[in-house]
Amino acid sequence: MAGNRTTGSSPEVAWTRKAWVLIIGAGIMSALALVFHVQGWGSMPGNSCGGKGRYSPPCPEGTTPILLLAFLFTFVGYGLGMFAFSGSGSVRFGRRAAVVLAVGAAVGAWPGWLAADWMLGA
Repeated sequence: MAGNRTTGSSPEVAWTRKAWVLIIGAGIMSALALVFHVQGWGSMPGNSCGGKGRYSPPCPEGTTPILLLAFLFTFVGYGLGMFAFSGSGSVRFGRRAAVVLAVGAAVGAWPGWLAADWMLGA
């Protein structure tokens, strides 16, 4: 225990750093999920595509991977957030965690939008 005090790294401090990184990751994944859902579902003409009928146009190229990634990002972001926020009863995050989550979301939104545009093509 004395070794931890001299080096300045205790298990609670390490957990807090890990939790903050997880919160930023949850924000980035949540932003990616939101952007990919908006881009994927919005790319369908007439809100439906790929059906067998003569009135259902084919889906635009890249729609299926975008929607699969959107659901993957949704579940990963939710899992990271739940793991970070429920990890330790002694750590109280408060408003700072909401700000860090929002910063992570802001950081992930623009690259996510560019990636979704690239996947959909022209």
